[in-house]
Amino acid sequence: MAKPSLLLRQALKYRSQRWRRRQVSILAGLWAFYLLTLIGLNHHGFYNMLRLLNPLFIASPLIDGRWRRQRNPVVTGLEDRAQLEYGKSFDSLREDEQKEILARYRVGTYKMLEPEDERVEMERLRAHETAYRIMRWCFGIFLLLYLVGYFWLPMRPESSMNPRGWLDPPVWIVGLVTLALALPNAVWMWMEADSPGEPSVIAMHERQA
Repeated sequence: MAKPSLLLRQALKYRSQRWRRRQVSILAGLWAFYLLTLIGLNHHGFYNMLRLLNPLFIASPLIDGRWRRQRNPVVTGLEDRAQLEYGKSFDSLREDEQKEILARYRVGTYKMLEPEDERVEMERLRAHETAYRIMRWCFGIFLLLYLVGYFWLPMRPESSMNPRGWLDPPVWIVGLVTLALALPNAVWMWMEADSPGEPSVIAMHERQA
């Protein structure tokens, strides 16, 4: 039996809500961890400025929305077409199903673009509204905590752990800008459910069982 192409398996994996949520969790964790490591460091100079922008680079997969493009399946043969349309290998299809695929099949590599219908637009708008509500709370809580720290944290310049080092405006500005740019797509990735009847690539050992 022919094995589905790697491109198709990757595209169908990107359509999985479980995979999307895992990606959001990993990127958010890396972004938060790296942001905290920058607090209190020297940000002057070209190299330090680039280091300060690294949280933006970490969150770039969420900012540019590349996950929407990666989920478009690439079909390279009959096996891919059968998996995409029926969720089964070509050899396991009924004769009429095989004939239907063969009647439309053309040799070559094709990218099956997902239509931007009303459902997709509604999901995008709902995710953006949710992201806006989250950002309102985050920005309000951040402002409150920052002001409390600004007025109450002591200044100890002789200490290597100066409490006022947590009031690092460049780091927090980069963090808030990154949050505002990445959160809408991150929420969309997290909220979008698997489509009903979404095809999935069957593993080789499952097909042989």
